[in-house]
Amino acid sequence: MKQSSYDAIDAAIERHANGTAKLTDGKITHVNIAKEAKVGRATVYRCFDEHAALKEKFEKLKKNGLNQTQEPPQTLHEAFLAAKKEIKQLRDNLKEEKQRSEHKEKLSANMIFILKREIQRLETENKNLRKLLPAPSIIHLPQQLG
Repeated sequence: MKQSSYDAIDAAIERHANGTAKLTDGKITHVNIAKEAKVGRATVYRCFDEHAALKEKFEKLKKNGLNQTQEPPQTLHEAFLAAKKEIKQLRDNLKEEKQRSEHKEKLSANMIFILKREIQRLETENKNLRKLLPAPSIIHLPQQLG
């Protein structure tokens, strides 16, 4: 098992435990751990087989649920401030995601443009090379007696 896979799975379990999973709905399942760690499901199972401590950490999380490190708000004002803070965080996350998406879209458009130009160049080169070839002639190969 690669150390990088182990570390990714461990970090994914931590993110689920803290309620900060970004790539999944937060449910504590093998599939979601794999998605959050960006590894295959088989890798998660293999890692759990090879590392009992990691499997135990996952099972404990599955049994006990999320870490409840924050105290619930005591007043309505505290609840309002917490909700306002969460909304700001979600808006910031959305803005970052939109920027990443726009960047990927620009990269894709540039790549498409480059590929179209390369196809045109290759088609022109192919056409020119075909003009240089002599008229097709038939080549007779000797038959092998066997």
